[in-house]
Amino acid sequence: KWLGESVEVINDIQVNRRLLQIMNPRRFNIISYDTLRAHEEDILIRGEYDCFVFDEAHKLKNRKSKTTETVFKLATEFPAARMYLITATPIMNKADEIWPLLHIISPKFFSSYWNFIDSHFYYKATETVYGNQVEEEETKKTAKKVKRVGALINPMDFQNLLDAWMIRRLKDDVLDLPERMIDFIPVQLEGRQLEIYTQMENEWFSYIDELVDLGIMKPDQVYKASPNILSKISN
Repeated sequence: KWLGESVEVINDIQVNRRLLQIMNPRRFNIISYDTLRAHEEDILIRGEYDCFVFDEAHKLKNRKSKTTETVFKLATEFPAARMYLITATPIMNKADEIWPLLHIISPKFFSSYWNFIDSHFYYKATETVYGNQVEEEETKKTAKKVKRVGALINPMDFQNLLDAWMIRRLKDDVLDLPERMIDFIPVQLEGRQLEIYTQMENEWFSYIDELVDLGIMKPDQVYKASPNILSKISN
């Protein structure tokens, strides 16, 4: 509604050989990652894009995944198109996961993953045994050298690099929200729910009494465990 032009939302039901008619150059098209991955050739054939916006871009962190490879192709095939990636968590677990996002933004500047690693990370090569190989009637283990990415060499330089390519906005920067209020509203069980809960509660305490009598559990352990168990029962 903000664009003042037609927007086409394309789903898997619509996507077939009519895709090129659906996606005409005058429209803004919204398409899921799954549909993009499944129909990449049809989308690439169209050949006219000015801009791509990838929401939830952290889903592209795995440089070897089919979805990420498809987006890599878009970035390479349409170098004149602007690439925008939107995510609240550009780095989920390891700092090197940011490379696929940077590569999408600028395939030339961030052309090589391992050059990126060499420039910013410590790493070591480890030998991984991954199978059997038969040679001259003898079975031997085959090994492969694998690079393990470690810590950042210079965290400040790395942050400066990201600042040149990323815009960070906190919630307070873009939203004027009232202070969050938390209120607890107790809800009483009724009817069949109350009947089942009471039955399970009685069975639980009978079971606990047996464990205490046998010396398997101590009374203080019972007091700690019971609230959690009863909470799960009520859920």
